[in-house]
Amino acid sequence: MRKRLYRDWMISAVAILLVTGLAVSYVYYFEIQMDMEDELRKDAKLLMYLNAYDIQNLRADDIRVTIIKEDGTVQYDSDYMAKNLDNHNDRPEVIEARVLGEAYSIRVSDTDTFNVMYYAKLNSDGSVIRLGKSTSMIYDVFIQALLNVFIILVCLFVISYFIVGWIVKRVTKPINEIDLITTTEAPYPEFEPLINTIVTQRKELNSQIEQFRIRNDMVMAIVSNMQEGLIIIDRSGVMISANRSVFDIFDLDVNFSYRNISEVFTDDELLAKAKEATGGAHFEMEFQRFDKYYRVYMSPLKEVGAIIIFFDVTGVRNAENLRLEFSANVSHELRTPLTTISGYAEMIESGLARPEDITDFAAKISVEAARLLDLIEDIIVLSALDENPDVDFIDEIDLAELSNKIGASLDLRAQEKNVSIDIGTTDLVIMGKMSMIYELIYNLMENAVKYNKKGGSVSIVFDSEDDNAIIVVSDTGPGIAKEHQARIFERFYRVENSRGKKTGGTGLGLAISQNIVTVHSGSITVHSAVGQGTEFVVTLPVHQNNS
Repeated sequence: MRKRLYRDWMISAVAILLVTGLAVSYVYYFEIQMDMEDELRKDAKLLMYLNAYDIQNLRADDIRVTIIKEDGTVQYDSDYMAKNLDNHNDRPEVIEARVLGEAYSIRVSDTDTFNVMYYAKLNSDGSVIRLGKSTSMIYDVFIQALLNVFIILVCLFVISYFIVGWIVKRVTKPINEIDLITTTEAPYPEFEPLINTIVTQRKELNSQIEQFRIRNDMVMAIVSNMQEGLIIIDRSGVMISANRSVFDIFDLDVNFSYRNISEVFTDDELLAKAKEATGGAHFEMEFQRFDKYYRVYMSPLKEVGAIIIFFDVTGVRNAENLRLEFSANVSHELRTPLTTISGYAEMIESGLARPEDITDFAAKISVEAARLLDLIEDIIVLSALDENPDVDFIDEIDLAELSNKIGASLDLRAQEKNVSIDIGTTDLVIMGKMSMIYELIYNLMENAVKYNKKGGSVSIVFDSEDDNAIIVVSDTGPGIAKEHQARIFERFYRVENSRGKKTGGTGLGLAISQNIVTVHSGSITVHSAVGQGTEFVVTLPVHQNNS
């Protein structure tokens, strides 16, 4: 802007100086011409008072004097012989002087062949006295004057150069000092619309930046806290961004930036597809790292590279494996009693069974049928818990009272094994699903009696801690080896393959108990040692939120 102002103003100054110089020269030229006319007029008046003899003796180097008779013949000429000159009545200034009394003209002289200024004056005797002066004198004076004007213009140009520079600097300084971030006032009234526009746009820009910051923070918060791993790579495979989950999944150092993806992953298929994704392809694959399974999605990012997202599907895989294992176990567990029932029934039907054995076979069929029904009922309970884990916890349950009822129903079995049952008297009430809590405590107490030793004991006590109810069921049985404790809550898992069959168990009781505890937002743990009995500790919230 400064250069443009400087240039425009200098052009304007030069134009003004040139126009001024031309105008001054023009005026000066005509002033010289008028001065010459006045000089000729004065000389002519003076000569009119002289006689012809005096005029003829008069010599002037720069003025030509001619006396023209009434008939046009030249009586006298100061520069030429009169007799050699032709008739002058056809000269413009002579013609006009005879009409008007005096006349001026500037023309090329017929005799001298150069520009001459003529002044003609009519005398009383009809003659015309004419004075002529070469206009070259005008040009000489004009050129000298023009030279002086040029020198003055050059000086004015130099002065203008510095003045314009000073003015431009003074004008642009307030403009250059405008702070577009904070300025609200214009340095000049002409700039008010511009400043108002800048202020308005600044407010809009700040608003947009704030909205962008909020959205960016929101996106970063979502990305940082999402459980899925997210990596962004450039076209050369260098990782330029990753969220926190990636560090946890792949044990990456926080200072992973600008490491190539091949330094983290060794799976050739994943690396190959990641490279293709940077070229514009989309991929979906499964990736295994140690004991974890991940679903990997890759998509190209325009002008960046590619984005890779890791979804942990280990739980889904394990659930699928559990379902397959559960189906196999169910088939196996159902086949055993059905085979027994079918075998005894065929023997009776075919008449192979002796009459005295039929009663024994019928009893065994009844036992296996009862075991089959128990198994089916447990499977139904587990399925119901899996399909609908959300229940209404609207029952007010007195744990001691409920345990006494369960103890009474197990009293006959306990007497058969000479096992004593000791139930705590602590008053502890929780909110929950009555049928589920009954099933939980019944399974734990039944196992404590079932897998106890002859003459052993079972105890159940209650306590509270931090708004949680604690139920402890312990027995004096043979205990559970440490290597089995992590799996006893699995479906159909038995510490001893034959133990469940001997005791009539289905292998689903503890799995059901764990599901019930999970539904009630609690926890269940086991403490046991071989030969020292077993203790189950259940922790349940006293108050449950209704689903």
